[in-house]
Amino acid sequence: MTSLICALVWGCLSLKLYSRYLDVGIYGVVAVALTILGYLQYLDGGFRTTTNREILGNPSHENKLRLIRFSQTFYSILCLVVLPVALIAMTAYWLTPKVAGSGAPLMFFLAVGATMTVSFLGWAQIGLLVGLGAQTSFFMLNALNSSAMLASLWICLGQGAGIWAFPLSTLGGLAVCYPTGLWLIRRKEPHLQIICFQAGAEFWRQFKLIGQDAWPCFRLQVGVFFLFTLDVVLVGLLCRSAQDAAIYAVLSRLLAMMRSFLQAAGEVAWPMVAQMDGDEHAFAAFLLRSGGWLAGSTLGALAFTLSVFLGYYMGPAWTPSHLLVNLLAARALVTTVSSAASYLLIGRGAFGTVARYVQRELAAAVFLGSVLAPRFGMNGIAFGFLASTTLGTLGPMFFAYGKAVRTSGGQLMWQAWWRAGVGFAASATVAVLLLPMARSAWQTFAVAAAAALTALACGAVICGFRLVRARESCFLRLKLSEVLANI
Repeated sequence: MTSLICALVWGCLSLKLYSRYLDVGIYGVVAVALTILGYLQYLDGGFRTTTNREILGNPSHENKLRLIRFSQTFYSILCLVVLPVALIAMTAYWLTPKVAGSGAPLMFFLAVGATMTVSFLGWAQIGLLVGLGAQTSFFMLNALNSSAMLASLWICLGQGAGIWAFPLSTLGGLAVCYPTGLWLIRRKEPHLQIICFQAGAEFWRQFKLIGQDAWPCFRLQVGVFFLFTLDVVLVGLLCRSAQDAAIYAVLSRLLAMMRSFLQAAGEVAWPMVAQMDGDEHAFAAFLLRSGGWLAGSTLGALAFTLSVFLGYYMGPAWTPSHLLVNLLAARALVTTVSSAASYLLIGRGAFGTVARYVQRELAAAVFLGSVLAPRFGMNGIAFGFLASTTLGTLGPMFFAYGKAVRTSGGQLMWQAWWRAGVGFAASATVAVLLLPMARSAWQTFAVAAAAALTALACGAVICGFRLVRARESCFLRLKLSEVLANI
């Protein structure tokens, strides 16, 4: 949780740096390039998550070492593939008319592609910490990376580096985190080989075995990433100005950071579910219910304050409309509430099930967004993605998990959504009442925080009342059974 809070704070501070040192149009061009390069991490075909799950569920130390050796070889070879793909993608993007007119040089995009490739390989190896059971260390390294990247970005922009601050900040974060990550891994596995290109018979045997589960995992990861980033790319390619792409990218990034914070419990929970061997009913109920309260209470406040906050924080040129904020916040609410069911399915190894629903949602989102963009611009794209999310994975995820644990999916969905609805209504009401008093970015932030905390307090009171009622009901049933036994 601490690492996610740090990432959220550092992310907000980096947005302030963009508004101070960069033109809104040039940031829109760079933001789309970084989004495209973000797809590099999924060229591993889902092997990182699948291998980590195998390591977690395998009690034999010898088998764990075999899986670790396979992983190091796999990513060493994959790096040779990722680099040319990144350079070709950036060259193709640079040739588009909007980018060519921005004045950004080709060498900059090639540098971004190369540094992102190095970062991909480094974090792929650091991700082995999850499989070794050191999730806390992994998340703390993420926080350290955010801090190092922010410091590097601040220094480079302050020294007049301009857009070159982006590849330099990536290298700055990696220079701090990669040696630390390897040291943590070697504390658990002292004989770890960092780079290995020896793909013998054992490598291909593991490749075939893990690949059976990696393919549906890969489909899931790519589908999820496209689902939450392709709208930014569509805005950059289909909308009229680079300013639209910058505004949409900033808003999407803020909500993505908040969504990561709200989904932290699920991110941590799926490895635990993988080790519970199907006996996670009480844990699942807690995850679904608490996720509903947190999502509703937080996003209700953001839906009514975020546009005002960005107007004060970054300036009028970076300010989204209230309609765009509401569309993206509503989508974030739907995805966050249903994410708990998705993580529970992933913990059970049902990658294919989750991937199927995500792919359907993605196809509908791209179709609707592309159709609506020419007439309604980025609002049309946002609405298309919201509609596909509401009709796509919202219900199916709950029903799929309900089927997996042999319970009512509709009941699971109700347990999460009535809490999300109450939290959203309470925080939105408080935000609307307090917002007229806000006269600065920090006062607007205080309004949002007060609204979210008020809604969470209401949730705590309701939960306490329900707990007391449940205990009283249990006590009355026990008394009745004693009376009946004595008759």
